[in-house]
Amino acid sequence: MKLTSTHHLRAPRDRVHAGLTDPAVLQQLITGCEKIVPTGPDSYDAHLKLTIAGIEGRHVAHLQLREIRPPTDCTLLVEARGGPGSVKGSVRVRLEERAGGTDAVCDAEVTVGGLLAAFASNQVGPATERALTNFFRRLEAIAGKQ
Repeated sequence: MKLTSTHHLRAPRDRVHAGLTDPAVLQQLITGCEKIVPTGPDSYDAHLKLTIAGIEGRHVAHLQLREIRPPTDCTLLVEARGGPGSVKGSVRVRLEERAGGTDAVCDAEVTVGGLLAAFASNQVGPATERALTNFFRRLEAIAGKQ
């Protein structure tokens, strides 16, 4: 599934970009993230407690930051596997200065496998949209305070 969205943040572009590439900030932005552990340069394991399609559990997602170009863009790659299935995705974020803040233009692609694909395929789009909206609301709150 592919999704494009734009989120206006009332925060300067350089602070928005800094937040997107800071693992301590990412931990606060990702729903259900309990901790982030570095695994290599710009690579992390995110320990999550989530409910997906009515199935609650703990998961470890591998995160990679790629194509980091301050202050204009970066890409976040995510991959998680577990009992109920797998999720693989990428979110490319382009930051554009706008009056009163920054527009974050996102191109996301998500692939779901296993039981999640069988039972939650119609929920992937709305869940991804909610996750992105919440992610950028939290980022705005953090970047706007700095």
